Amino acid sequence: MKIYEVINIAEQQEMDVIAADDQQVTVKDQKTGIETKIPRDPKKPGVIQKDPKDPSGKKFIIDPEAEGEVDNEIKPGAKVMMKMPMV
Repeated sequence: MKIYEVINIAEQQEMDVIAADDQQVTVKDQKTGIETKIPRDPKKPGVIQKDPKDPSGKKFIIDPEAEGEVDNEIKPGAKVMMKMPMV
């Protein structure tokens, strides 16, 4: 199951980072209570990068289909948005 299949992608939902360590980042959808773990392994899908539209640098975007590294500056309390899949 893909990450975006778990989270309701009908709406852009902002999620909170509740944990971030060397192995993974855990985000929680406050509306549904669903927690999603994004591995930091660059060989596994699920990339979290800074939102280029946010000048504060405190918002991030999750691309569930891309492979790569998770931004090292992400910390609990940060906000993340799911990148909508290309249809």
